[in-house]
Amino acid sequence: MTAHSQHPLVSYQPLRSFFQLSYAILVILRLPYYATISLIPSLRPIRTWTAKQTFMSRLVYPLLDATSRVGITEKLTLEPGKEGERFQTVPVPSSDLFKGALASETIKPQEVGGTWFPNAPGKDIASKTAVLYFHGGAFIQGDGRTVQCGSIAKKFLDTGAADAVFSLQYRLSGYNGVNPFPAALQDALSSYVFLLNTLNIPSSQILIAGDSSGGNLATALLRYLHEFGSAINTPTPKCAVLLSPWVEPFYYDSRGNPNRNTDFTPGTFGAWGAHSYAGKLPRTDPYITPLGNPFPTPVPMFVNAGTAELFYERITKWASEMREAGSVVELHIEENAVHDTFLVGDIIGFADSAWGVATKMAEFTSTMGDYGQDTDSEIPPISTFITRLRDTAPQLSQSRHTNSTFYRNLEEVLDSRRTTGLYWSVVENQWQVGDAVDFCSGDILGLSRSDARRAEFHAEVARHPDFSIGSNGVRLMDGNSKYLEQAEKDIAAFHGAEDGLLVGSAFEANVAVWTALPRPGDVIVYDALVHASTHEGVNKSLAIDKFEFPHNDVEGFRRVLLEVFKSQRLVQQGKRSILVAVESIYSMDGDVCPLQELVDVAHELSAGHGNIQFVVDEAHSIGVIGPKGSGLVCELGLQKEIAIVVHSYGKAIGATGAIILGNKITRGALTNFARSVIYTTAPSFLFIAAIKSGYTLLESGQTEEASNTLNIDLTDAVTDPRAQERIQSLAMLFFDLLTSHPTWPEAEKRGLLRVPLVDGWEERSFLAHILPVMTRPEYTWWLFFQLLARGFCVFPVEHPVVPAGKGRLRVIIHASNTEDQVQGFVDAVFSWVEEMIKIEDGETTATVSLAADRVYTWMSDSGPGLVISCSILGFISTVFVLLRFWARRLTRQSFGLDGWLCLAALLCHHAVLAAAGITVYKGGLGRDIRITSTQDPNSVVWLFQGVFIGEVGYTYSSPLIKLSVLSFYWRIFPTPFVKMGCKILGAASIAWCIAITILDFVQCRPLEAFWYLELQVLPTTKCLDPTLCFLGNSIVNAIIDFFTLVLPLHEVSKLYISTKKKLVIGSVFLLGGIAFAASMVRSIATGIMVREGVTNFTRTATVVEIYVAIIGACMPTLVPIYRQLRYGDPLKSNTTGISKQTLPVKGSSAQKKHLDNTGSFERLSNTDNDFMSDDYRDNRRVNISSRQAGAPGYNQGESYQMDGVMVTQKTVWSEHKQNSNVV
Repeated sequence: MTAHSQHPLVSYQPLRSFFQLSYAILVILRLPYYATISLIPSLRPIRTWTAKQTFMSRLVYPLLDATSRVGITEKLTLEPGKEGERFQTVPVPSSDLFKGALASETIKPQEVGGTWFPNAPGKDIASKTAVLYFHGGAFIQGDGRTVQCGSIAKKFLDTGAADAVFSLQYRLSGYNGVNPFPAALQDALSSYVFLLNTLNIPSSQILIAGDSSGGNLATALLRYLHEFGSAINTPTPKCAVLLSPWVEPFYYDSRGNPNRNTDFTPGTFGAWGAHSYAGKLPRTDPYITPLGNPFPTPVPMFVNAGTAELFYERITKWASEMREAGSVVELHIEENAVHDTFLVGDIIGFADSAWGVATKMAEFTSTMGDYGQDTDSEIPPISTFITRLRDTAPQLSQSRHTNSTFYRNLEEVLDSRRTTGLYWSVVENQWQVGDAVDFCSGDILGLSRSDARRAEFHAEVARHPDFSIGSNGVRLMDGNSKYLEQAEKDIAAFHGAEDGLLVGSAFEANVAVWTALPRPGDVIVYDALVHASTHEGVNKSLAIDKFEFPHNDVEGFRRVLLEVFKSQRLVQQGKRSILVAVESIYSMDGDVCPLQELVDVAHELSAGHGNIQFVVDEAHSIGVIGPKGSGLVCELGLQKEIAIVVHSYGKAIGATGAIILGNKITRGALTNFARSVIYTTAPSFLFIAAIKSGYTLLESGQTEEASNTLNIDLTDAVTDPRAQERIQSLAMLFFDLLTSHPTWPEAEKRGLLRVPLVDGWEERSFLAHILPVMTRPEYTWWLFFQLLARGFCVFPVEHPVVPAGKGRLRVIIHASNTEDQVQGFVDAVFSWVEEMIKIEDGETTATVSLAADRVYTWMSDSGPGLVISCSILGFISTVFVLLRFWARRLTRQSFGLDGWLCLAALLCHHAVLAAAGITVYKGGLGRDIRITSTQDPNSVVWLFQGVFIGEVGYTYSSPLIKLSVLSFYWRIFPTPFVKMGCKILGAASIAWCIAITILDFVQCRPLEAFWYLELQVLPTTKCLDPTLCFLGNSIVNAIIDFFTLVLPLHEVSKLYISTKKKLVIGSVFLLGGIAFAASMVRSIATGIMVREGVTNFTRTATVVEIYVAIIGACMPTLVPIYRQLRYGDPLKSNTTGISKQTLPVKGSSAQKKHLDNTGSFERLSNTDNDFMSDDYRDNRRVNISSRQAGAPGYNQGESYQMDGVMVTQKTVWSEHKQNSNVV
């Protein structure tokens, strides 16, 4: 990647001043909006925020954005300035200290400075605890001095976290290659060595700290000390404090981020800093991007993240990565806080929250606390895409308003997850047969939907007609039955085991095994990737010593066993056992356990004691591998070597429950010590019958491989004897298509596509049906969106289900899939890869993939913005109507019919806006109806009731404003043509109103079916086609709008004035064209948007259309106000230098002497220089006084003879009869 070589164009004068002035005006115009959402709690991004927090976070965003678009880096100086003796320079240390990434050929260490708090260091500084602080500012702003870091230093000092703070003024990066990496890191190392070697402060008394980009810099310093600390003989510090650390600088596109509407940091600020700092380094360089590049460090770290900041999810993921790498990390979650409250808390209203963080930080630095992982601060796994969709928008429970502390505390925790979009929901299955190609479900053989399976289940039930529906108790009492006992024996025999015990689920089975079977003194050894249920059981086990070995690593397993034998004397003597936990096929990686090799190692090291026993979880292997689908243990013939086998029935068998296979001894131990077995109701008859019917099909051999032929009908996959072979063949096809695609090498090189099992796939004797497809962590969901849009059902899996940074799409091959489906899936993947390559290479202006952009748009909630923006427009239209009445008052005229009709239209449309506002908060207006309807079915009723009320209001406000405009024309242009047009259009508007009113109330019979959608399926309900109704409504309305718009242009064209003046006057009357355009856009776009499920556009267009029409209708009547403001007289016009002889009548000579009743009747005064300039050739005009104009026999609006000169009545724009001008 190359750095930005030039400043943006707007950074150069005079464009910079123009841009900054324009942006300032834009910010000022936004202030009412900011104030509105700040003062109304329900409109705030987070309800619990104060007005100051909301207003300031909204205000800081554009201020930072404006600065970023100019892109001028601050200039630093080494002069002490106001800091005086507290500012101290740091000399350049020995060049031997700068190795690896810091040994740059072009960027050399330089002298830098820093500010001490509270005072300059004294002689006793070596005995004090000091903080080396790196300020934030995206590497392009800040100086670490008192103004910026004074409040930060105060938090360290006042909480007792440190005795002194040295805030470094490191070099800032900028455009034109100014101080890119490693300049800042060189300065950080120089200052750290300065504290160690010059001031002689022991490393055990130095805290490294930083906020935002300073946190990134502190992390980079710790990485450097991890890599080169020994080589440069530099010890690590006591601990590190990282406040909202910038762990992924190139993640600055906030679209899709659940906190995009809460944080104050614009993407332009991050882009400026990231590109300037990274220089020519790749964006994934470990020193630039800590996320995805964890490392072990002995330095304990306190990491703070606000749940409302853009980087919340990135920070928490990185903290988890560092923990897994072996680092000690205490993650503190700052509820509902924005980015870097330590720095900006005092400014934007988060001071109390920042001091709360400071208190926790002080506790950490003083005691070093408990470094165990805080599970509450982990990012929860994302089970399904639809879960995220449903809970993206916070839905605060009513329980938080109760007086119960219990419920209120629970809701506060849940609201935190809702706010960040990480709330889990139990949702109904979103995928039905035929909706999407199934590459996601566990129904590998199609047994749960198989006709053969249903028939066998019914036959099993029929064989026991007197079955009991319930089991009636626990197994140790009256819950057991002969049917249950026999089923367990039959299943055990199928798998070659001595006995078995059926339980409710595989999770329950694993917990039972690991809590009941290991005895005190035993040792548990487990694969690093065993299931969560195994971890749950192991954690509750009586065995104290537990050892993890690397995933599927036979030699790693050997090393762990040797360590156990070396450290555990009783195990070495054969008096205690080692229990080994593995899975046959791992659920997330899809790789097969090297079980035979592990058993061989166990035999080799157990020295004949037989005290190494295996527990194998075969949840994903039953039905897929082994004779008749009996599993991996049977496939390898290891039934006698494995102590415990757990089979789950929720996958290939298509049922529920699980069985624990072993011998009579292990069964006895389970029934005596496994509390989840002892105190659980026994399995019921129907539960057992469903499992037995699946085994009957397996027993018949219908899933055993038989042929390599792929031309088989798998409509009902399980009935074909080659289902297992089918899965193998499709898995091979998947890998072949993947690796032979021409884009595969580039995709793998860029990290856009990675399939862990792809290496050596041709040599494997068995390919599992689970195929993980991985991309960069930030792209996992984008790839999922692409596949979702193409009709493929796969689900993304993220941390902590898998290690942080190892998210993937888990593709599951089914026997019912086809070659074309596999081909289509691979094509869809590479289509996305090619799109991402174009985005990364800058060949397109897009910054996210098309599918992701569509989903983010779908998930967005524009309801509050709709209400606010339309309310502002409603306020403006109200002001215009009031000004219209004021203009009439200034000219001492009575309020005409046109004004009253305009006022009626305004009030009616305010009701439409109120209905829209209620619908936003009750009916989910502004969100996708497919989301809101699944969250709250009642919202649909509110939505359609609001739509109905809005349509009724629109039905009256639209013709009212049309009639107002026509009344205005009637008064201004009382010619036969205009009068006839007004009559026709007025009648059409009234007829349209009556027709649409009738249509509104009869579109559904009964009317309630319009909003109670369930009534529409009843045979007695009749509803008209809404599309035809809408088109009929809109087309007629648009036609009336058009002819109303052009009606006065005919009269304007006949005026005896210049073309320029005609254009000016015509433009005034064409102001209503905005409303006409809004009407047309509404008509066209609404049909498109509604099909896409968007509910906000049609309401917005409806509200905007009428408000714009009201404003347009009012503007021509405001000329008196303009004159009042300009001349101090609403009736005055500029007539200087005009004589009273010229007669400008179109179609006649200047000295026409006879009566002419056919000329244009111009009621707009030619003397109105406020809108046009006079350009008569002889610059002469004839006027008569108001007395003459009102004389007996005078007929306003007609031509008449006066002193031998033909005159035409003309009035000024205000139409004030006391100041009429005639020519």
